[in-house]
Amino acid sequence: MSKLISKRSFLKGFAAAAAGAAAAPLVHAKPGAPLPQKWDREADVVILGYGGAGASAAITAKDAGADVVIFEKCPQGGGNTAVSSGGMMIPNNRERAIEYLRKTYDFANSEKYDELLTAFVDEAMKSKDFLLSLAPDQKVYIYGHAGFQSIPESDAIDK
Repeated sequence: MSKLISKRSFLKGFAAAAAGAAAAPLVHAKPGAPLPQKWDREADVVILGYGGAGASAAITAKDAGADVVIFEKCPQGGGNTAVSSGGMMIPNNRERAIEYLRKTYDFANSEKYDELLTAFVDEAMKSKDFLLSLAPDQKVYIYGHAGFQSIPESDAIDK
């Protein structure tokens, strides 16, 4: 992205991409196109993927004064966020959300790292405020809770 854009414009571009429209600020190669022989673009931050996480990282880096470039392999952005219709999970209670997520790891018989799990919950709890900082007049709706309703504490996470 060679042109500076506002957070609001960036978010609108992301929303359009998530809805399936072409994201105008993105430049992408056609499938199967050969890679350029010479790369002459420099940036402070390189974002791989223009989904919810990539868009959030790009906005945060740009707001901090970084020169940002985004690479997206698909014709439009959106990633898993587009697949979930823009939905995300936001814990409403730190301790109970951590307990719920620990139980999902146990249920799946997967390794878990408490430090990472705690950091994930702490950062995820900031998501609503981050979204509202981009567009204060938008509405955030709760339409459910965590996916595994049979695991205790699932209501500690809002969708």
